[in-house]
Formats: sequence, C-alpha cells, structure tokens
Amino acid sequence: MDKVFYITTPIYYVNDVPHIGSAYTTLAADILSRYMKMRGRKVFFLTGTDENAPKVAEAARAKGESPLTYCDRMAEEFKKTWDYLDIQYDAFIRTTEKRHFEVVRQFLQKLKGRGYIYEGYYKGWYCIYDETYFREEEVQDGLCPNPECRRPLQRVQERGYFFKLSAFQEALLPFLNEDKRVLPDFRRREVINFVLGGLRDLYITRQRNDWGIPFPDDEQLQVYVWVDALINYLTAVGYLQDDELFSSLWPPDVQLMGKDILVRFHATLWPAMLLAMELPLPRLLFGHGFWTVQGEKMSKSKGNVVNPLTAIREIIRFSGCEESYAKDALRFYLFRSTPFGADGDFSYENLRACYNGDLANNLGNLLNRLTTMSTKYLDGEIPPPGYDYSTEVHSVLKSYQEAMEELAFHSAIASAFTLLDLANKHLDETAPWRLYKEGNIQAVRNSLGTAIELLRISAILLYPFLPSASREILSRLGFSSAPSFKEANWGLFTEERKGIKIKAGTPIFPRMEEVIKISNQEKEITIDDFAKVDLRVGKIVSCKVVEGAEKLYQMEVDLGELGKRRTIAGIAQYYTPSELIGKNIIFVANLAPAKIKGLISEGMILAVDAPGQVVIVTPEKEVPPGSKVR
Repeated sequence: MDKVFYITTPIYYVNDVPHIGSAYTTLAADILSRYMKMRGRKVFFLTGTDENAPKVAEAARAKGESPLTYCDRMAEEFKKTWDYLDIQYDAFIRTTEKRHFEVVRQFLQKLKGRGYIYEGYYKGWYCIYDETYFREEEVQDGLCPNPECRRPLQRVQERGYFFKLSAFQEALLPFLNEDKRVLPDFRRREVINFVLGGLRDLYITRQRNDWGIPFPDDEQLQVYVWVDALINYLTAVGYLQDDELFSSLWPPDVQLMGKDILVRFHATLWPAMLLAMELPLPRLLFGHGFWTVQGEKMSKSKGNVVNPLTAIREIIRFSGCEESYAKDALRFYLFRSTPFGADGDFSYENLRACYNGDLANNLGNLLNRLTTMSTKYLDGEIPPPGYDYSTEVHSVLKSYQEAMEELAFHSAIASAFTLLDLANKHLDETAPWRLYKEGNIQAVRNSLGTAIELLRISAILLYPFLPSASREILSRLGFSSAPSFKEANWGLFTEERKGIKIKAGTPIFPRMEEVIKISNQEKEITIDDFAKVDLRVGKIVSCKVVEGAEKLYQMEVDLGELGKRRTIAGIAQYYTPSELIGKNIIFVANLAPAKIKGLISEGMILAVDAPGQVVIVTPEKEVPPGSKVR
C-alpha cells in the first residue's frame, strides 16, 4: 500500500475544556491536512484525549463524578469543539480505550524483553501538573522548574521500573542533527543541548491508584502517564493489531505539539522508545509557541483564558458575518498574525485589525468589486484573462508550496495575498469603469477576466486557512469542485466554461465596526461586583434584521418602569422574529451603550453559548417586565 501522510496532534488532558492553545495545534493539523489533500495525498489525521493522568482523576473528584464518567463527558466536549471549528480529523483516540491498554502493556513487555526496562527504587521530585520527573539539580526551591508552571512539587520515594533512556544519548544525536527532523530550528538546538547535558534513565511507573494502566506483570504499579500517552500514536494506526494498516501509515510524517512537551518527551523519550523497538522515527516533530493574551500568560485565575467559541461569537456580534466565515476569520488570524513556531499574543484589537485589513478590505472587497463590475458591465459574464500573469503565479505557487512544506503558514498566506494585491493593482491600472464609459467592452473583459483569475487562484491557496470562505468564493466564480492544487495554474478558462455567470451575494466579511472587548472572563468576582450588574426581566416587543447584516437582529425590549430599550444581537440564525416577539428574557439594563453596524445597542440579552447553538435565557414563570433578577 502507498504511504499515507500521517499527521498527529498531542492528545489533550481532559482536566479542562478546550481553549485557544489546544485549538491552535489542532487547527494547524487541519490546515496541513487540507493542503496535503489539495496536493492529492491520502491523509490520516489523528487527535484525541489523554485521560489516565492523576490530575484528571482529581478534576473528576472535584466535579463529584467518577473518572470515567468525567472523561466520557470531556472527550465529547473536545469532539464537539473540533467539529464546530470545522476540523476534519480522521481518528480520535482516547487513552481509556481497551485497545490502547492492551497495546501499552504489550509494548512495555517487549521493551522489558529487550532489556530496556529494569526494576529499581526512585527518589526525587515529581510535578503532578506537568506529569514530569525532575532531577535534584534541576530543582532549587521545591517548585516546578518549568517557568510555565512553578507549582509545588511532590517528593517521591517508591519502588518501580526504569526505562534505559541513557542508553540512547548517542543514538538520538544523528536524528536530532538531521535537517528538518525537529522544527523550528531553535527548538532543535534546545533538544540537542538537553541531550548533550546527559540523559538519565526514566522512572516509568507510579504507585497504583486505580486510575491508569496497570504495569504488566506487576499490577501494584501503574504506567507513567507520559509513556502511556506517547504510545497512542502507535495504537491509533494498528500497531500490534493490524499489520497492513500499520505499514501503510507508519512513521508519522508530521507530529505537532506545544513547545513545552517537545524537548523532554516528543524529541527525547519518544524517539528513544521507538529506537528501542527498532521502529522508524517520525519524519518531522514541530513544537510551536504559546499564546499570551495582551502580553499576559493565559490562566483561569487571571480570567483571561480565550475560549475559541466565544471569540467566534464576538466576531459575529461585531461584524455580522455568517458563523462559518467567523470560524474562518479566527483560524486566519491565528496563523496570519504570528509565525507558526513563535509565541503569539492574542488581542481582540489585533483580531479586528487583521479581519478588517486582510479579509474585509482586501479579499472580501475584491470579490465584491469583481462581482459588481462583472454584473454591471458584462451581465455577469466570467471572461478569460486578457493579460498574462503566468510568470508571477508560477513564482507565487513555488513560494507557497515551500512555505507549506516547512509549516511556515504565515508565509504561505503572504504568498496568496501577493496575488490579491496584484489583482487590485491590475484593476487600478486598467480601470475597467473608465473603459466601460469609453465603450471598450473587450478591454473591460480583458481587465475583469484577469482579476477574476488572480482571485480564483488565491482562493485555492487560501483554502486551508479559510475553508468556508474559499469554497464560497470559488462557487461565486463558477467552480463547485473541492479546491485542488493542480487547478492553481494560470489560465484554466475553457470553452466549456463559457456562459457561466458570476454569482452575486452578500459580503462574506463585512467590516468589523467596533473594537471587541474580551468577554470570556472567568476571574472570580465579589458579591459587590455582581451587585453592579442590573439584570431585569424584559419582553421583546419588536424584532427585525439589521440591514446589511443578515445574522443580526435589532430588537426593542420592554423593561416596564424602565421603559423600552433597543439591542443588537447576533441570533438570527437561531431564532425567527416570530419566535422572539413576545418572549420574556433576561436583560442587562445598565450596560454602557455600544455602536454596532451604525446602530446603538442599549443593553444585552443573556443567552447560553454552546457549540452550534445559542439559547436565550428566560424566566421559569411569567413575571412583569422590569422585574429585577437577584
């Protein structure tokens, strides 16, 4: 069987819901997967959840649930979030699956049989949050030396088993020194320095606590969670279960992860385990940077953890764009604004600037200009290009492909936007509006056909980053098939396409009018803080679609003695006006007025925001408008 392109994300701890960091890695894998499919490759894209960690069991107990019930629920949250974000993974593995238990135990038995596991006594430090063992010389103050953690460590003294990691110090260096096996390059140098600093045998068991995988032949102990977790990449592709499937997929072509789990685990322990089993090593390990929020590390205590679903709702709220395009806009911002591999800083102000500058003013505006002019001047005709930009397109395709192969996603996007800039420049120079006034229709056809062809090719290149918007652009230009890289060549206009009309439509990316405020705060507040919020029961008395923003409603709400207020809400895809008029709702009555799409919004309706749906909060019983919510 031909080798399938195998992509993995790390498996995510289920001690909390997905956030922008975990979404970032998974979106990157989806971008690469879509690109490879555009190139005609078969792809196997794996993601999943890491469920056997002690901190997961702690999180379950804190919720009053059994660990398995908790893990079942949280795994579904991850699946729902990835599905909502239009992430098209091929397999989702959970480490609590029976097949994974069996593979882990067989793997360790084989390692033991090869002489790479031995029994001993461990004495040292352990971080339950990072699931990491630290040597004495690495710990100065009893706190985790990882600067992203810095929590108190546990002192561990117990009998268990060790993996002979030290035996692979020299064997790992050729792999690490090989070009483009670990990226970015500065991360590779970190790994090399770590290995050259001396590898010590790794303690790979913990005392049994009834949550985890029992160690083979010694079930008083359980398998160290990182050994268990790394083996998921083997389990999911049929290792020790389906030889034909395994041979068609192994080794992984790209393994993506955050920088915090690259050095010790994915670029050191993981390849050492594979070398011990004489299995081929991954072709590329890539450790990307972290996201901060307005210069600060994301944390629940600071209340600045960015929920991707909330960010999408904010994009819809302040732009009025359709939900599928708002998902695209978030994806685009994450990979346009920061080189993949470097740390990024999330802010809604920067998101707005990126959205307006690249998506509304450039890509969206070009589509609107061409649609309008083709309809007005050529009765919707899509003419062939009248100018030859094949040389420029060939150069762009080359730079785009090189960038995508190296996961330089921001550079790939920049290459695609070179064509958009070229199309806008071409229109400005040829001025089809002037040519039309002069009656030179052939020159108009030459001008518009050229710009349409440049837009078509750029839409194909942007497909991994803007899947819904790119498909819509291509559809409006008369192409209904899935984007293919072989179609990103100049001058594909054929005789069969004659007579196809350009499709008009509402703007894909309406301008975002206001700077978005962070609205997903989770920071604890006092009762005095809460008392500042004036919540009232209101009755919706009128509702209509905001002109030019079909996803927004303008509603008038009766608050009894407080009078009537107008509010703007992005809920048109979830409710019809008839369903809302007469409905009792909960209304924030003392929110500062905001200007949205040129209209004043004088408060906010409370609603539950969940993947794929929004549900308005209503009082259980009929109460008079204006009643205070306490």
